[in-house]
Amino acid sequence: MLFPFERALAILAAPRMIPRLALLCWCVLLLGAAVPLAIGWTRIVPADDPEERVSHDRFAIVLLVLVTLSFVLQLPGFSTLTIGRWLATAIPQPLARQIISWGAVFFAVIPGPAAMYAILRPNPLRRPLIASGILVPALWLVGPYLAARWAGS
Repeated sequence: MLFPFERALAILAAPRMIPRLALLCWCVLLLGAAVPLAIGWTRIVPADDPEERVSHDRFAIVLLVLVTLSFVLQLPGFSTLTIGRWLATAIPQPLARQIISWGAVFFAVIPGPAAMYAILRPNPLRRPLIASGILVPALWLVGPYLAARWAGS
């Protein structure tokens, strides 16, 4: 007897997904995660009219920067091996591997607390942080599977 989450994982692990469908889902997920981030960055830019001053929550801006970095790390073509090699020249290799793995965990998890902060504290970046706080972790979780299905064609 499989538990419900085990059944869902078994369905995800099934290699039956059509590569074109995987590419389509991957592109939709990438664009869907990019749109709230772009909207959030446009809300930070000052308006042309000096009378329309919007107060910004500085912590929300820091969270937007971190969520954007988390998104950038999942873009196709971004190689963490290059960063790992560069770190290995500056510090010992085991420490560089640890920094890379802890950095990946940090950037995979940070969109969740960003979404929770946006839910609890109303600010101009509320909706973009909530949307990207849901879509960027989905990109971290499902993106590699979809990319593997698409590349395996």
